[in-house]
Amino acid sequence: LHPEHHTANPSHICLLIWLKMIVTLLLVLCVGGSLAKPQSLKDIPQIENVEQVVDSVSRIARSLETSASNTQARFTRQAPPALMPYRYGYAVQDDQGNDFNQQEQSDGQVITGQYSVLLPDGRIQTVTYSVAPDTGFVAEVTYS
Repeated sequence: LHPEHHTANPSHICLLIWLKMIVTLLLVLCVGGSLAKPQSLKDIPQIENVEQVVDSVSRIARSLETSASNTQARFTRQAPPALMPYRYGYAVQDDQGNDFNQQEQSDGQVITGQYSVLLPDGRIQTVTYSVAPDTGFVAEVTYS
């Protein structure tokens, strides 16, 4: 065959390109991997005392396991402090249209209160709420 009459098969060209890429990748990985690895762990200064560190961590872990398996309770749970009775409130009303308020009170067991805000559409939204151990937070929202 004369070179001027020879044409390459496209599937062979793709195969050759893939083979070149794979060989290049393998070379990069092999050379790069051998350059990145130290010859021994002693070449890394942070590793010199690794046995001491492992021994220390093991000793601490064993002591924690021993103290965790101890059946005596280290702390006694205290009852939450009772709420003191209180009452407070505030109101804001200015010439720029801000109009809101809140009042809240507690007898030491149950908290009750309400807050209101003037909405942009002119309605007043009022939230009346209570908080008690047996019911949790309960709110009612009204508009006027």
